[in-house]
Amino acid sequence: MKKTAIILLLILTLIPFKVNAASNKNSNKNQDILQHINFDDIEEEILKRNPTVKMNENTLASLRANLDMLEDNAEDAEDALDGFDNNPDIKRQLEAEIQRLEQEKAELATTLVSYPELLPVLESQYNTLIGIYRSNLLNLEASLGSSKNALKSQSKMLDEKVEDMEDTIDKFIQQSKMTSMQLSWAAENLYITYNTLDMQEAELSNNLKLLEKQIEIAKIRESLGLASKVDVLNAEISLRELQISQKALKTQKEAIKGELNLLFGQAFDEDLLIGAVPVLDERELLNIDYDADLSTALNNNFSLKLQVLERKSKDTALERAEKDSSLSEEAAEFDYENEEIKLGDLRKQTALAFYKIFEELLSKKQTYALENAKYELAETMKEQVELKYRLGMLSDIGRETELNNYFSKMIKKYISGYELTLSYRKYEWMKRGLTL
Repeated sequence: MKKTAIILLLILTLIPFKVNAASNKNSNKNQDILQHINFDDIEEEILKRNPTVKMNENTLASLRANLDMLEDNAEDAEDALDGFDNNPDIKRQLEAEIQRLEQEKAELATTLVSYPELLPVLESQYNTLIGIYRSNLLNLEASLGSSKNALKSQSKMLDEKVEDMEDTIDKFIQQSKMTSMQLSWAAENLYITYNTLDMQEAELSNNLKLLEKQIEIAKIRESLGLASKVDVLNAEISLRELQISQKALKTQKEAIKGELNLLFGQAFDEDLLIGAVPVLDERELLNIDYDADLSTALNNNFSLKLQVLERKSKDTALERAEKDSSLSEEAAEFDYENEEIKLGDLRKQTALAFYKIFEELLSKKQTYALENAKYELAETMKEQVELKYRLGMLSDIGRETELNNYFSKMIKKYISGYELTLSYRKYEWMKRGLTL
């Protein structure tokens, strides 16, 4: 009985622990899912979560590991090459042996003074032996020269591979930075588009409610003989059209939410809550200095930086061609000149793209000011509508119609504000280096 009680106590002790562990596991899982996104957090979340960004980080690490390996191989080849100049032991031994044999042969006349008949025989043997050593020395020198040339060629090739890998890494760094910014810009664009569709859906929903009331009134008027059946049918068809448009807007919103989810590295059907578009501080627009911003945009532009690196690669190829007769120096010069032309043309195209976005920003600013003025006028008219309604000068449906017009003006103001923010963000992204 005592043993059973102990077992039960252990079970009761472990149960809460298992529940808590499972709870913590689910909690950690939920923390990995982005459930709410605000506009100002988009870039940070893209850099933290986007699969392409993560893959680029891994690719860069792989390239750097390959560079380390190439640098080690190049260093080993250089050490081996130095060894040929600093370690001539075999050659020195052969030369010493030849010198010793020559010395002994020269001493034969003195040594064999009592045996003159042996002198020619021994001299011949010494000459043969010396000849063998000289032949070995010549073969060794030829072999060492061939090996040294092979090592020189290998060392040169490895040095060039190191240089090429450094160029590849420099290009990839710029490319991956550009990609990260492009993904952040794409997410911002989708975020603002989602909010725009949200506003359009709100306007459509308001129009639907008004049309439903108008249909009710049309049916009453028809029953009283004040309206025809055609009027009712036309209104009902308009209602169905609005309902179809409303469904299409909802589908578009869900598609955009799915794309945002994928950009943040999660399943397309996650229930992501998308925040509001922040109000653009108009002082930001007043502080714009086009000439200074153009200079910044050109200095930061990733496409231009990549083209500069491409020109550098062609310059390296030209330097190699000047030192290597197996490469065409003339062809390398033409290749370099083409990259120089591309760079100049790309700079002009980038300046034009920035100018277009600047003009678009000014246009959106004017449109927003106009829509805001219309909204302010609608607000004044709304007060008059309410006054007329209170005085009995306006029917319920008349009031609803006028308020719907007011609501539409408000929606247009918000949407034009979103479009202004979008243009401003394009302008800012170009300043940071993108080409849009």
